[in-house]
Amino acid sequence: MEFIFITDNQNRSLRKKIETKLKINDLLAMILGLFGVILEYEEYELFYGDVKLDTDSSGNSIFTGTDDQYVETTTITVLRIIIGISSFLLALTIFNHYRLRLHFYKAKQKVDSYDTLKSSGLLIPMICEMVYCMIFCPPGFNWVFTFEQLGGYVDYAFDMLVLIVMLGRVYLIWRIAANYSSWNDEKAEEICNSCLCEGGVNFAIKAELKERPYTVVSIVLLLSILTFGVALRTAERPFMKVSLKNWDYMWNGMWCIVITMTTVGYGDFFPSTHLGRLIDVIACFWGTFLVSLMVVSLTISSEFTPQERKAYDKIKRDESEEDIKVKAINAIKCAIKLRIFLKKNPYASEKQKARLTNKFKNALIEYRTNKRNLVASEQDAPIEYILAKLNDKVSFGLERIKNDCHVYKTLLARLDSAEINQVSLQNDIKTLEALNSRVLSKLEMIKKLQDDPEPKKAF
Repeated sequence: MEFIFITDNQNRSLRKKIETKLKINDLLAMILGLFGVILEYEEYELFYGDVKLDTDSSGNSIFTGTDDQYVETTTITVLRIIIGISSFLLALTIFNHYRLRLHFYKAKQKVDSYDTLKSSGLLIPMICEMVYCMIFCPPGFNWVFTFEQLGGYVDYAFDMLVLIVMLGRVYLIWRIAANYSSWNDEKAEEICNSCLCEGGVNFAIKAELKERPYTVVSIVLLLSILTFGVALRTAERPFMKVSLKNWDYMWNGMWCIVITMTTVGYGDFFPSTHLGRLIDVIACFWGTFLVSLMVVSLTISSEFTPQERKAYDKIKRDESEEDIKVKAINAIKCAIKLRIFLKKNPYASEKQKARLTNKFKNALIEYRTNKRNLVASEQDAPIEYILAKLNDKVSFGLERIKNDCHVYKTLLARLDSAEINQVSLQNDIKTLEALNSRVLSKLEMIKKLQDDPEPKKAF
């Protein structure tokens, strides 16, 4: 109800406030989520114990430090309590995220002002995300499950499975990147709507891949290697007694993920458990996608539709014009400072005059260079873009001609109707003139009768 009786400026200001709150809330959610993952990793390292794969004097593989494995200490209990509190706070930020998103949709009039989380379709995703973010290992849950596989036994602790699941919280980083992108703000979406294309996250992804494809893919690749590497090391470490591969070293897990995602596969490290193989298969498909995206992002993924290209160029042109305005203001300021200095200090040294003069010249050169680059960028546009702009102009011209023809037809119809009305009006005028003549003749007769004396009677 509060979004109905407000002006456009108030609505715009309200959307900006909600968007700012949403960004802060998502940033806090990312911090809480990653904080919980880091604490869970440290807590599992303590819970797993200081188990190491070593060799004895005869060269046989032995394990040391197995006595304190899977034993909950006071430090582990405190860490689990802190993880639980951070998970609860994370769930609250997730709830607040969907609440703010609903208000944002109402302000943008994407949903009705009376809609709730349930009627807007946000309730089920919110519940699923809150349940996922509330996953953690409470104190006392020290269950260890033993499975037989590949000629040996593997012990999986409940704490280990929770750690692998919690690694998925890295998606909160992606949400922050999407929210803070300049291609996904209010102005960019308005330009996309004016260009008849849909803005939002999909447009922001295409724009980011077009602007800096290697940076985006490299960051995602590094995060993927770290996440899958930790998950694979965690899943394979309990099976070291059978596989005899040293998964205690963190970089071995990341190295295995690297050679898997790049489809190299040297064979020096490979998963032996079913869970590790599942993680490796997922990493293989994901890595193939990322590596191919490194090439595809330069061609297919970054290709815009004509409407998106128009929106992208308009955004870039607006940014360049704003930059030119800043350069122009800077040049004017330098000129004013130079003028005031020369008036106040007519006998100043040549060195001081030269310093201010050079500063003004440099500001003016920067302005002219940016202006020249803007004009050159418009002239050196790709042929496809020029043809698209020409097509838009022709389409606009044809549409205008069509509208003008419709206006002309309407005018002709009105002229025909006016001619008919004029003929009818002339007939009515003639009828009125005839009636007027008859009325005047009657009045003349009545006047004559009033003027003549009464006739005499005959005898």
